[in-house]
Amino acid sequence: MITTLSPDLTTPIPEQLARLLNLRPGVKLDWQADENKTVIHVKVATPSREELVKRLHEIGRKHKKEGQDAVGDLIRERELDQELRSRVLE
Repeated sequence: MITTLSPDLTTPIPEQLARLLNLRPGVKLDWQADENKTVIHVKVATPSREELVKRLHEIGRKHKKEGQDAVGDLIRERELDQELRSRVLE
């Protein structure tokens, strides 16, 4: 697959390759040249733990309703689930 470098130094990722690698807008790519500067290695940049925590926090914030106690709700849900399991096993 061949792409062309644009005047602003960007290049598209071929659609087939993007689908194969499940690349989406916003994915960061890590570009490295070999020591002879003849081969470019590109890999998907793995976000730091800090970045992952930040993303998860933002996702959780989007779904939280005003006054909602998500942790308390989860604890109650698990207690109810445990109670139902114990009834079924009796």
